[in-house]
Amino acid sequence: MTNTNTPVNPINNNDKKGSDNMTNNSSYTTPSAIIPAKGLEDYRAAYNSNFVVLGPSGCGKSTGVVIPSVLSMKGNYIVTDVKGSLSKLLTPRLKEAGYDVKTLDFCKAERSCNWNPLDDIGKDENGKFDEQDIMKIASEICPIETDDPYWDITARNVIESLIALAMESEEPERRSLSTVEEYSRLLGSMLKNPNAILHKAFAERGKTDHDSFAFRKYVSYRDITGVDRTWGCIIISVQKALAGFSSKGFRKMFGGHDDELSYKKLCTTKSCLFVNISDVSRDADRVVGLFYNSLFRNLFNIADERTDGRLPIPMNIILDDFASSFRIENFPGIISTVRSRNIAVSLAFQSITMLDDLYGSYSARTILNNCSIIYFGGHDPETASFISQVANKPMNVIMDMPTDKVYVLGLGHPAIYADKEKPTKYLELLAEAEKRASEKAPADENASSAAATPSTPEEKSEPEPKPAQSEPPTDSAEKTEPRRAVPNTAANAPRARAVNRAGELPRPVIIETPSSLVAKRTMADGSSMYSFCFTTGFNDDGSPTFGSVLIDASKVNVDIFSGRCTIDLGIPAKTYALRVNMRRAGTIRADEIRDAYIGNRERYIEYIKARSSNS
Repeated sequence: MTNTNTPVNPINNNDKKGSDNMTNNSSYTTPSAIIPAKGLEDYRAAYNSNFVVLGPSGCGKSTGVVIPSVLSMKGNYIVTDVKGSLSKLLTPRLKEAGYDVKTLDFCKAERSCNWNPLDDIGKDENGKFDEQDIMKIASEICPIETDDPYWDITARNVIESLIALAMESEEPERRSLSTVEEYSRLLGSMLKNPNAILHKAFAERGKTDHDSFAFRKYVSYRDITGVDRTWGCIIISVQKALAGFSSKGFRKMFGGHDDELSYKKLCTTKSCLFVNISDVSRDADRVVGLFYNSLFRNLFNIADERTDGRLPIPMNIILDDFASSFRIENFPGIISTVRSRNIAVSLAFQSITMLDDLYGSYSARTILNNCSIIYFGGHDPETASFISQVANKPMNVIMDMPTDKVYVLGLGHPAIYADKEKPTKYLELLAEAEKRASEKAPADENASSAAATPSTPEEKSEPEPKPAQSEPPTDSAEKTEPRRAVPNTAANAPRARAVNRAGELPRPVIIETPSSLVAKRTMADGSSMYSFCFTTGFNDDGSPTFGSVLIDASKVNVDIFSGRCTIDLGIPAKTYALRVNMRRAGTIRADEIRDAYIGNRERYIEYIKARSSNS
């Protein structure tokens, strides 16, 4: 084990019960994150339990930190689940331990537990809906994002009036943001039309209650509804802010009561909440940000209502892929004050540059100053420069950091440089998941015995005998004519299908390649894609031709220990010729590589021999 600069205070290897001065010192606390480094099993964090986990994609942030941290079961958990895989792996273990596990799914909202942002709106001493709560939600839905704040402020006033109208005039089951979005579709009819539905609805609220908040906000912009261009621009701003709340899935999430999320229960019983968000689509970012603003606001209120000002059960909030998606309002202020309320936050992201882009450099430094840091390495100069200063190490040492090492930078002790642990917990969960899948597979096969049975990558059984005409025997004297790559055009489609169906039963194509040859790219729409290159054929002189392709990040898995990357192309056929090469030439679509030497292995080998002899 390599562990230089071993500190005295943060680690107690002699007494895990904490009888020494360090563990009796309230300045040191149990961290919210498990550190994936040898010799740091008993690490204690100074002053607070917040952690920042820094490292590039595939370095082990999720497998080495997030999963072991949740499995330590030191309190309750709220976990950002970017790909939906964490909940699948961790839920069985958590339920066995007695946890109440829920999933708030912003990718497939129809499968989610129920959550309604308007439930945060309380009532004042007069029994009316709290105006401050309404204004707070409206400001989170419609933040000021333009240089001219007039448009955003007016749009926010309109949203406040629509929320208040829904709360004051609708039945409880209709008091949701989906109803507010429905109202927004009627704004266009208000233009120069005093008999419009919304004009009448607001006027009725004014007659019924002279102090109606909905009516007062309506009056603040009523005259603008008679100005064509101005009112049209404001409608666009309102509908843009509410666009993410109109889907069928969100209507179910906001309006259902069967499996409702309770903040009170989340804080007082053994609970774990997974928040499933997309790392490709940014459509739900505003809704996700609204949830986390609501979450911290409610957790703070519940803690402040208690005599000691602390949650009864430690709350560990793990925000994976933190700096690349949604933005939490006033997060620097939140992370500065969570410790006193028995809340710990762990943030995982790739570089400090991403944090600066999302929150600005000053706010980003406030966030970092309130956290201990686990650094896995990387090649971002700004991140390396920051780590170099904090760790008091030369820049070149940080930039050349091996992939099997980790730095731990905490308050009150020198930087710790240690060997990275293998993700044993993650591997155990994968083995359990495969076992459950194998136990379930026979039942599924019996239920669908009459249907076609395509094989899966997990199946270990031998493939069925292949028809003689599909693949010639290896030792046959008759040689098969080498097959060139078939262009994926409409004219060749029947031929391509015939080639794809030859040989074994259909299965996805898995490509293995050194991870250094795979580059992650951020597209214009904010989505993540991986690019890699491969041989597509040979020129007449025998030299190979190359192509590259962009693959969705969910199809790429990087093994941080072997340094290799597997890419699931999802092509239902066998392939042997998609070989990764350093050279890059041109870009082709994924569907255009479908017929690049797809067929049996013998034909491909004979083709290579033929090309070699000709050249």
